[in-house]
Amino acid sequence: MAPGQPRVPAATRVVVSPPAESARGARGWAGILPARSRQAKLERCRQLLGLPLPPPSPTVESVPALLLRLTGIDIERCQVCGQGRLASVEMLRPTRPIPVRPPDTS
Repeated sequence: MAPGQPRVPAATRVVVSPPAESARGARGWAGILPARSRQAKLERCRQLLGLPLPPPSPTVESVPALLLRLTGIDIERCQVCGQGRLASVEMLRPTRPIPVRPPDTS
């Protein structure tokens, strides 16, 4: 209990908690920022608090470009000759799973 606050008897205390999680996830608990109006409410909060606009979102970078920038490894270049660029030539259909026999227990 915070100093300076009157003591409240246990019988009059009320605990508010979000609904319990179900198999499909939390339901009915959106709080003050539901997805439908989140952007507008966040902008209004920033105006009321006098906060600057957030920095712009980073641009989306492809996986090969990200790996090249972070590791210096070009995953699209041939690992054998180092010259050519790898490209998809054909997409193979999945095959039937290979049957696995149970272990011999005899």
